Amino acid sequence: MSIFAVGDLHLSLSLPKPMDVFGGEWEGYVEKIRLGFASAGIAAEDTVVLCGDISWAMNIREALEDFRFIDALPGKKIFLKGNHDYWFETAAKTRRFFEENSLAGFAILNNNHYEIETDAGLVAVCGTRGWLNPETGTGKLTDEEIALNIKVSAREVIRLENSLKSASDHSAKTGVSFAETLCFLHYPPVLGSDANSEMIAVLHKYGIRRCYFGHVHGKHKKLAPRSPVGGISYSLVSADNINFTPVRVI
Repeated sequence: MSIFAVGDLHLSLSLPKPMDVFGGEWEGYVEKIRLGFASAGIAAEDTVVLCGDISWAMNIREALEDFRFIDALPGKKIFLKGNHDYWFETAAKTRRFFEENSLAGFAILNNNHYEIETDAGLVAVCGTRGWLNPETGTGKLTDEEIALNIKVSAREVIRLENSLKSASDHSAKTGVSFAETLCFLHYPPVLGSDANSEMIAVLHKYGIRRCYFGHVHGKHKKLAPRSPVGGISYSLVSADNINFTPVRVI
């Protein structure tokens, strides 16, 4: 079995929101997503991690058509929250909604981890939404914005540690050995010369070697790391950056 990753599907099937205003690559993007999943070689038993910004819906019922579309695509799906996933309330409510609507192949990554048997061995999948450097972000911020960002970032650092610790504790308790622990985020821990040092410290603490993220589009894509930083390989998997085709991780 294999693991794939893609972020930022930005679906809006029940309440259409034009995406071509964000660049020509978004023209006909829903069909591009369908074709991308079909061409990626994803089998029914494989897992696709969706790195946030899944649907523009404002509540979870509005997102159901988007979920149905995703459900019809090959592979099991692990969701994590992005900054535009306004439909997401709590993990418990989301899981209950998935169960009530027979979305059996869906899972939520939130303060937890998942174990996936792959051709390379047993792999732990961890992650959270993440956050940019709280004091800079991608532009000039007010003192109030910085204060809020510091608070949000601290919460996301805790969630990341909870997820990684969940895998680490499980391994220590059961004796299960992971071939690798992978991290998936929505926000990039590193973007150009900017970095969320607290987030990165947690990645190093748990020996993460590979981290996948979305969120980044347009002119900012060129700032995404192209080579390992501090021993960690960071990969941008926002859909428009990978031709709407999920990337094979393992």
